[in-house]
Order: sequence, then structure tokens, then C-alpha cells
Amino acid sequence: MQLFTGLVLTVCFCFSSGDEVTQTSTLKEETEGNQVTLECSYKTQSSYATLYWYRQYPGSAPQYILHRGYYTGTAEFAEGRFDASVANGKTVLTISRLSPEDTAIYYCALGTHSFSSGDEVTQTTTPKEETEGNRVTLECSYNTQSSYATLYWYRQYPGSAPQYILHRGYYTGTAEFAEGRFDASAANGKT
Repeated sequence: MQLFTGLVLTVCFCFSSGDEVTQTSTLKEETEGNQVTLECSYKTQSSYATLYWYRQYPGSAPQYILHRGYYTGTAEFAEGRFDASVANGKTVLTISRLSPEDTAIYYCALGTHSFSSGDEVTQTTTPKEETEGNRVTLECSYNTQSSYATLYWYRQYPGSAPQYILHRGYYTGTAEFAEGRFDASAANGKT
């Protein structure tokens, strides 16, 4: 019985010009109880390169699985069944003992910055509806000990990968499509 269906999409949380991450796995199907591997390739000049894996169920936010590279960590639910390797410009996610809840869209992301223990971001804005042409404000709170804190904003359309909008804090940048219409601040634990 074919059970697992996964698709890999990519996101780059990059600071260096020329950093990139590329999907190398396509849609995969596998039987419950078996193992599957998903791959992404990446390029960076950063000595802090860390590759992140996320999964997303329809209608839900991406869920962090693990990260490997300069920094490592694993979500509690993923311990024992999910693992990843990072070498030679490639990251491979291995999922063992597949179960129905593993059917999702999987994202790999390249991070080229450092984190501090205890860093956290919490969405503080509930879903909002607004009339076309009006202004809307969304908010997240964050807690970090880092003096280099940078907060990123993304948007996501159904069936698509998250799309980078802008980042603010120690580093700043804005996607071309967002210039003049989107803005953000990052201060006092809020963005």
C-alpha cells in the first residue's frame, strides 16, 4: 500500500550574496513502515551554514523538524525517526518507519547566521480580514539574547512555498515586489 507522499520545496534564510538552496528530490511515494530520503543541494560561503528541515500539512503552518550543519537540533516529535546529514553541498533528510502523519510537503532551508539558546518567536496576531486598499498590521513577539537579531516575514499562498517579503533588525532587506507596500520594524521584542 502506497502511503507516504512527500514533496520538497526550498527556502533560503541567507545573508551572503550567492547563497542558494535547490530542491533535488521530487514527489516521492513510499509504503508505511519503510524509509524514505529527501534531498536538497545548497551553495554558501558562510562558515555558519545550517540546513533546516520543515514539514507542512494542508492548511497549517510549517512545522520545524530538525537542523544540521554548524548548529544541530531536533524537535521532540522527530527524535528517533527523523535524521539528516549535511556534506558536500547537499542535505539528506531520512524518515524511518513511515506512518500516515508523515504525508506532507517538506521544506529544506539554508540558514547562514547564528542562533542563541532560548531564542523564540511567537505569532501574536490572530487572522485578520481587511478591505482591499486598506492597511493591515501583523505582529510577532520574539525573545533572544543575540545582539544580531534579525526577524524575517514571509507569506504563503495555498499549495505554494513560503515567499520571502522582508527582514528587519541587525540586517535589513526587502524583496523587490514588496518595496513601497510592505514594511516592518523589529524592536523591544516585537516585529
